[in-house]
Amino acid sequence: MIPGGGSRVFVQVSRKVEVTESRAAGRLTYRMKGTQAIQTNQYPLVTGFFPTPVGRVLLQQQGSDLDLVIELRVPSEGQHRVMDTDQGIVVQVDFPAVAPGALPAPPPTPRPPSASRSKKGAQVEVEDESY
Repeated sequence: MIPGGGSRVFVQVSRKVEVTESRAAGRLTYRMKGTQAIQTNQYPLVTGFFPTPVGRVLLQQQGSDLDLVIELRVPSEGQHRVMDTDQGIVVQVDFPAVAPGALPAPPPTPRPPSASRSKKGAQVEVEDESY
């Protein structure tokens, strides 16, 4: 989240990169030419608990290129740029603030599995609805 209620997605890269943008219903993709993700950045970032039009962010390797995929919760216009910062080169996508009540409710918090013992004492039943 950034001041003024907007939100920002950014990826730090080791050098200036060429970025091409493609838009589809509910999704923005920014292809960074000749770029690779480190292993820890290959997990999705879920943003359902923040007041942002962004629902999920993924980095997907596409041969020698890397796609920054932004899945939207509501239609929104992202503005991207490549910029020099004190920490290095950053590919940044900014989104405007959304009106209160315009976003869907955040996903329910999964409840922890419950365990119960049968009367025979030898069997343990575990209820797990996480999959």
